[in-house]
Amino acid sequence: MAEGDQASTAGNAKEKTGMKKITSSLNVGGSLFCVDQKDVDSLQSDFLSALLNPDSDFSKPPDGVYTILERDAASFSAILHFSRFGGLPSFYDQEKVAKLLVEADFWGIKERIQKALSIEKQTCANRIECVVGRRCVVDRRQQISDELYSAKRHHNFRDHDFRGRVYCFDCGNRDMDSRFREGDRYTSCDRCQKEIRFKPDLDWCHKCKMCTSCQNLVCPNDNPVRNGHYNNKPSTEELQVEYDCLCKEPMHKFP
Repeated sequence: MAEGDQASTAGNAKEKTGMKKITSSLNVGGSLFCVDQKDVDSLQSDFLSALLNPDSDFSKPPDGVYTILERDAASFSAILHFSRFGGLPSFYDQEKVAKLLVEADFWGIKERIQKALSIEKQTCANRIECVVGRRCVVDRRQQISDELYSAKRHHNFRDHDFRGRVYCFDCGNRDMDSRFREGDRYTSCDRCQKEIRFKPDLDWCHKCKMCTSCQNLVCPNDNPVRNGHYNNKPSTEELQVEYDCLCKEPMHKFP
């Protein structure tokens, strides 16, 4: 190898050695952690900086492992997570949060941890709000879809109110305020003029006034009945407008 190449290789090796991170080992609460200078600078903990500073008054352990047994390992792990990623793991246990704040006070970074906890709490609340919002939109879409289907389908079944009065099984509409027995003439189909005799499965829709042989796939008269306690039920036009608006709802609002 030429002399110039040897010098270049030695220089590169020296440069790589200089770039190597200095890592310290800490035994906190019986758990071993590796902490480098980047972690120390990020935490801004005067105590940790002085502990790991080779020029400080703290005695250096012979095995190179700094031991602080009386502190909580799980809380220190969360603190290291904060130093490396800028945020804290989600905490749902108030006891753990209280313990974390005690440990943060020991390391001299309590105010920064309190601020990070506040941010995490707000982020978690926003996440829950997004999930609930998405679910509400999806549920409302399904509800409207069901109502639209109910409004557009043919109402061919009848029931009675135990007083002889007949009403539609699907929507409660009374075609006639009369009493019928099974087999009585009920009405006739508007298209084929077929005579309809009363039975529970009437085979005749009070909306389009056609028998099952003449009915289209969906009932053309798709407005909900507005009799009695159905007065406040929205029309299918109103339901369709709401459904279209919900379909246009930007779901990126709910990540």
